[in-house]
Amino acid sequence: RGQLEQVLMNLCLNARDAMPEGGRLTIESRNLEVDQQFCETHDWAKPGRYVLLNFSDSGTGMDAATLGQIFDPFFTTKEVGKGTGQGLAIARNIIVRKHGGRIYFESQVGKGTTFHIRLPLEGY
Repeated sequence: RGQLEQVLMNLCLNARDAMPEGGRLTIESRNLEVDQQFCETHDWAKPGRYVLLNFSDSGTGMDAATLGQIFDPFFTTKEVGKGTGQGLAIARNIIVRKHGGRIYFESQVGKGTTFHIRLPLEGY
């Protein structure tokens, strides 16, 4: 529980930091059923019930160079003293390696970012 809280809080704080003039953070959740057909095209998935969490902000968005590094340990776009560059690396580790889920994202410069998290509801 504590690890998942850490992930959720980190995504919220990153969204806040991406909206220095204010903006909107939307958090959505829904249940979904993953079937064998889905698993055949998504090698990480196992059939079963999942929860999908979406964190969407209306912030600055990220360019391609940044997107290519966001899960790298110690990578940060924040100024010195404002971040360690560990948040998203740890989030991916918790979601993928410890809980068998998936985290992925979409971002456009000037339009914001959405992180999508899929977590299995059983078996972890």
